[in-house]
Amino acid sequence: MLKAPDQLRQRMAWAISQIFSISPGSIDRNTLTEPFVTYYDIFVRNAFGNYLDILKEVSYSPMMAEMLSSLNSKSSAYIWVKSNIKDIFPDENFAREIMQLFTIGSVKLKINGLPEVDPQGNPIEVYDNEDIMSFARAWTGFSRQNARGNIECYKRINMVDPLKISPKWRDLFPKRNLQGGYIGDGYPLCTDMPEKMFLRKGATYSLLGSSPSPKLQEDPSEWNNDDTIIRVTLDESSELYAVLCNSGKRKEDGCDFKTQVVLETNLYCTYGTVECKVDTVRVVQVGSIFYEYIRPPCVELSFYNGGKKISTWKKDVSMCANPNTISASEACCPMDKKRRAFRDCEFTGERMTYKKAEQRCRANVQRMCDFKRIKRDNCVCCKFMGYHWTDARCDVKVKVDKTGKVAIIHIPDATDDDDVRSYVQRGTKNMFSVNWNHGVFPSNLNNCLNFVCEKTFEGDCVCSTTVEYSAVFSSKPHRDDVLAELHIGSMPPDVFSVFMYTADDGSDGVTVHSRTGETFYDIGTIFEVMNAYGQTMYLKNKASTVNIVDNSGEAVASFRNPPQFMNLIEADVRDAQYETDAVLDNYFFHPNTAPFIATLLIKRFQVSNPSPRYTEQVATAFRDGVYFTSQQKFGSGKYGDLEATIMAILLDRESRSVVLDADPMHGALREPMVKLIHFMRAMDFQANTKYSEVFMHDLRNKIGQEPFESRSVFSFFSPQYSPPGVVNAASIVAPEAQVLTTTTITGLLNGMFSLVKYGLSVCDLGFGPMMNCYPDNTCNKCFEGRYDNSMGSFLYSSTSRGAENDIDNLDLLLTNGRLNEEARIIITRAYNNAEAIGKSGLRVAQQLFATLPEFHSTNLVNLSEPREPTALTAASSKPYKAVIYFLMEGGCDSWNMVIPMNCASKDMYAEYKKARGGLALDKYKDDLKPINSPPGTQLCDTFGLHPQLSELQNLYDSGDATILFNTGVLTKQVTKSNYETEHKPYTRLFAHDAQQNEIQSVDPFNEKHKTGVLGRMADALTRIGYNTGLHTVSKRTESLVGKQGMSPPINFFSPKGTEKFNPNSSYDQFLQDIKMLNRMTKLTSGLFGETWSDSLHHSLTQNEDLYNAMKNSKSSTNFPETDLGAQLEMVSRIMNTYPDRKVDRDFFFISMGGFDTHSDMKVRLDRKFKEINKVLKAFPVEMKKKGLWDSVVMVGTSDFGRTLTENSRQGSDHGWGGHNFLVGGGLKGKKILCEYPGDLTDDGPFNIGRGRMLPSCPWDAIWNGIAEWLGVMDLDDVLPNRKNFPNQLFTE
Repeated sequence: MLKAPDQLRQRMAWAISQIFSISPGSIDRNTLTEPFVTYYDIFVRNAFGNYLDILKEVSYSPMMAEMLSSLNSKSSAYIWVKSNIKDIFPDENFAREIMQLFTIGSVKLKINGLPEVDPQGNPIEVYDNEDIMSFARAWTGFSRQNARGNIECYKRINMVDPLKISPKWRDLFPKRNLQGGYIGDGYPLCTDMPEKMFLRKGATYSLLGSSPSPKLQEDPSEWNNDDTIIRVTLDESSELYAVLCNSGKRKEDGCDFKTQVVLETNLYCTYGTVECKVDTVRVVQVGSIFYEYIRPPCVELSFYNGGKKISTWKKDVSMCANPNTISASEACCPMDKKRRAFRDCEFTGERMTYKKAEQRCRANVQRMCDFKRIKRDNCVCCKFMGYHWTDARCDVKVKVDKTGKVAIIHIPDATDDDDVRSYVQRGTKNMFSVNWNHGVFPSNLNNCLNFVCEKTFEGDCVCSTTVEYSAVFSSKPHRDDVLAELHIGSMPPDVFSVFMYTADDGSDGVTVHSRTGETFYDIGTIFEVMNAYGQTMYLKNKASTVNIVDNSGEAVASFRNPPQFMNLIEADVRDAQYETDAVLDNYFFHPNTAPFIATLLIKRFQVSNPSPRYTEQVATAFRDGVYFTSQQKFGSGKYGDLEATIMAILLDRESRSVVLDADPMHGALREPMVKLIHFMRAMDFQANTKYSEVFMHDLRNKIGQEPFESRSVFSFFSPQYSPPGVVNAASIVAPEAQVLTTTTITGLLNGMFSLVKYGLSVCDLGFGPMMNCYPDNTCNKCFEGRYDNSMGSFLYSSTSRGAENDIDNLDLLLTNGRLNEEARIIITRAYNNAEAIGKSGLRVAQQLFATLPEFHSTNLVNLSEPREPTALTAASSKPYKAVIYFLMEGGCDSWNMVIPMNCASKDMYAEYKKARGGLALDKYKDDLKPINSPPGTQLCDTFGLHPQLSELQNLYDSGDATILFNTGVLTKQVTKSNYETEHKPYTRLFAHDAQQNEIQSVDPFNEKHKTGVLGRMADALTRIGYNTGLHTVSKRTESLVGKQGMSPPINFFSPKGTEKFNPNSSYDQFLQDIKMLNRMTKLTSGLFGETWSDSLHHSLTQNEDLYNAMKNSKSSTNFPETDLGAQLEMVSRIMNTYPDRKVDRDFFFISMGGFDTHSDMKVRLDRKFKEINKVLKAFPVEMKKKGLWDSVVMVGTSDFGRTLTENSRQGSDHGWGGHNFLVGGGLKGKKILCEYPGDLTDDGPFNIGRGRMLPSCPWDAIWNGIAEWLGVMDLDDVLPNRKNFPNQLFTE
């Protein structure tokens, strides 16, 4: 990146990598290099390509699959077959984040990026949890490729090559799309394909070489070397042979084989050849070489009439098949009515339609039958062990649950349900959504449509079905109506037989292809239109409706027949890949994607708050795939083109206008890595030839950013982050401010100063590694201006023409000519003063430039008065108290934190065990740590804490801990039946970022505008004379944000301690000059420059004060050597300084990641609780030694609870309510607050589906009691929503 000649490509790759962020903390074997570099190469390679290509490569990346736990996710049907467990679901993680973060965002957007709103003004969500659950089924089956040579591996695990799809793990059933239809809408039906599609235009053949084993379909591996296998060997006279051979160009055998061949015209077969005898082929042989036929994508309808029973050769498994599909093999019985069948295949593994099977039997003077067994003696065809056609009937029924979701049931004649394929048995739970007409469906509430359907013991309804096909239009429709009303696609008309279709003139954007000779519109009519994304669509004038009919034959309920890619009889890789492509297309070709991606990229390149016009211009370039200037065209003209997108970003007038530079709200803060690389490139950094690589140490912690070191999938900062101060007051955002903390500001400037003075080294807290000795054997010393011991240094040198010229050049190179005149005077004076005493004026100027607001932002800056020094706090006699906000990031699965044990009215443990399935701690029941609930307060007398939480048990028993049951974000008290209308519109449930924001703000209606619950408490206490302190030992947090100017600024600490700012200054007035360069700014000055200067001012003040205060504050207890241990040790040290700081109330924020347990939940949670347990032992000991234990309360929180039900990765997914805890000597503890749900089943009043539990208790109730304990008087100001819970508020 430092020396790359393609800097725009590198910047684009860096920007895109922050959309598709991966975190080493979520990757096993994260010390390997090649997997991370290979992943990043996706963005370098496709930086100016198409966004869809990036989306697809990321979706198949083993790194992202591990990051978001789609790796090895399996379908419910597979788990049922494998483990006989029905209530396990596919992992939801990737299905959620690919929409929220990578494509469409969370709310509906206009093309200009503004949100669509409902009549009440609330943004409209673009997807819901049902969409996530449905899409999660499309992300099943992905697994790693086998290990191979020539890549970096650990224990033979391939982390480099794109994932493969294991068909047996894949969910087979229909999936809904984001438009209210289905994935598969718009694709042709497999049954509508022309006969012998393998000879038609568009048929694809993929070169296999000398191996006959197909890659996208599955044949037994033992067939490879079996000479008895019958193969499709093409005759040299066949047209297909001629195309595949591609003869006459080179090679001795006359063939010039291509890796892929796509038929350009329809071919014909010669009578008597194998091509004429079969419905389709799988692998064809051309001489000694094999090709695999790749059928074009098509879908099957889930329900059909006239189903036929198909069975395996020994009749141990049977199911239904649509007789018009190429689904099974022939099995022919003798005419004497014996039921032992014989085989007569054209090639081993041949599949065909029922009609072809009948013809095959008749040709051999045999018949179709419901055979008992197939004769396998000396039968080469019988090496195929799959399904065979019978003449027996097979009814396809529908099972409907209480929500209207359906499952497919097969009822073959004369077959026990146990002998039916498991996922279509009567007991199946493979439910999916359908679109019921008029909202009418059978359920318990209507007695299964007045007993038209059969009621099951589970409360579902099983109904017979009939399928109706009808023409949608009887006259030529409008283009928009074609796209809205037609859902069944078609192959292009020229794929069918010559003269089969005749086209009209294509007026009004619709070309009608009618069957030749017909003047009316029927179900065979094809409409050709272009959609909004420039794609030509061929849609059939056909609708398929599934009817549930009563005894009179009248339809009493109906729904649109859902399409599906995956064949229920035989799943293969080909169709799984087609379905994956369709899913990605559904995200990619969504109206939200263009404005969502446009906004993200604009923020990474140009401005943090683009105007709607600017966003629309860039989104339009993304959508149209082209951007024009007066002289040039950029882009391919294809939707999603990133060359057009970046050119629209860089060349738009909002990006280039000097007039807009004068707008204080225009522009952006610059991200740390961009600033650092810019500084090094501008100053011509040159690596020392002694070192093969340039290495910078721990940038993530020093500056807040580092390649491959994002803390989470949400990258380094939120696009919507608005820091306290002028930016927040202006209701705009500054995402990069999220990493502007005392630690990162100090770390960045120290590192840049060190680069200037010593080169890339460790000197004065620089970015480099440990030093070696200088060539003269001087060791462990640093000499300003001497670079021979560094990894590299700046070659940029003075022009020898004095300060003015050098500063002009630095202004051009570092601040783009935006240096304000007052800053120029200050830097010039410092330059000249340095030269006068024999020091380098250039080095002084370089360091000062590194502190300028013009360098750290893209603003013009107009300086005003010096910033006021922080006022000294008067001593107070009030007793000291502190609150620690402990966030367990990711959504703690707290349903395994506290478990019901002894319950008088019912066996709640058994209910817990059944609800949790494989996630239950059943094997560890005897190791649970029992706690007794206060008499009469809970359903159970005894609960068990997780086995690793013994210290929480001790604290509870000693009265220093309180357990909070089923707590969560609530706007008001709602029920299972009304939460979607009364609560959901006001907060985004189940999303990490939204719910972390909610639990930190505790202000669901944003009445206090981007402030946090701790910040408002501090404000309320400050107003009545308390001295308060606000501290984060983790990261920026909304919980500590109060009203600007009311409480003291937030102090930022590193768990490792406070790093001294500029340990060895280049001259005495250096700090004073930095402060003068970052004085207060005028109203005309840029808000982002002001944000930098204000943050720097507070950082310098805090750094000096806290460094001095903390020097003598040591802990006397051994804390665990973990990040959480370091955070709480730092908290204890800060608390110990409260007399010197003269504070009465301290508020702290700490956090611990890794709770997003979509996989291996029990193992990962065990590790996390073990770590928490250790700090719960050390922290109280330290506090008691310091006499502060009775003055502190720690509040354990998390994004949300998780699903009670298990997913296929032994994990749980995002839920709502969950359990939490309070600890501290200031508590009246040994209590359990809020209600443990008395019914964990699907029918329970708290279970809103899949074990997502409606909270019993709002966070407002908990914070109410804590606020009272602290002495807060104005509780309504601190908790603006507490009025909605008058009977649930806890008091001191």
